[in-house]
Amino acid sequence: MKKIFLAIILAFSALLPLMANASFIVYVGYADSLRPSPFFPNPYGGADIFQGNLGSLDTGAVRIQNTGATNLSLQGLTVTLNAGAYVYNLWTFGSGLTLLPGQNAVFASTANYNFDTSDLGVLGAFAPNNDNCSVGPTSLTPLCILNAPVVKFTVDGVMTSLVDTGHVLDTGGYDFVNSNPCPVPGDRPGACNESLQWRLIGTTGIQNPGGNVPEPATLALLGLGLVFLAWKRKYLA
Repeated sequence: MKKIFLAIILAFSALLPLMANASFIVYVGYADSLRPSPFFPNPYGGADIFQGNLGSLDTGAVRIQNTGATNLSLQGLTVTLNAGAYVYNLWTFGSGLTLLPGQNAVFASTANYNFDTSDLGVLGAFAPNNDNCSVGPTSLTPLCILNAPVVKFTVDGVMTSLVDTGHVLDTGGYDFVNSNPCPVPGDRPGACNESLQWRLIGTTGIQNPGGNVPEPATLALLGLGLVFLAWKRKYLA
């Protein structure tokens, strides 16, 4: 049991580089143009650096924003799901992509459906809307915590690894198209639109597809506390 708790702590500790480094912020989102009520996270295709396609979209998305006063050099973005069972390394960087102060870089599918991460969650095709890897009791289990998507990239020669603890990229750990009821009124289960506005990585999940992103440090510390209490109640009571 100690190994499980240690793994949980390590998963949350991956958020520390995001909190400590004030020069960039990382967001995760989802874009779906296949189903009714489509919208894209904003900015998307019009981002300063955009590596993705604008065809038929069913794709996870990663956004890196330079919030500092100097240029950033980006290299080697990799996204892994389900503890490394799925690895995405779709994007080209050459000798490094230069992100100017205030600019955004967005990375998504580079061809139709080659970054369709909503189909690969550990919970399978179906899960209750109020109990999945983003929200509810299941979100606090090792199954969800240890299989959260991981975003890795290099900034100015330093490797950064961040955990999508809210399970945005894998849409709550299940196929979001099967939500019941659908998040968008008027959509029907089996054809729910999967679009999710940008969230700071490591904060909220699929709740409220339109956004309302909390402060990352606040939610990360709260989440860590809740995980510890749940673990303590189960294994130390």
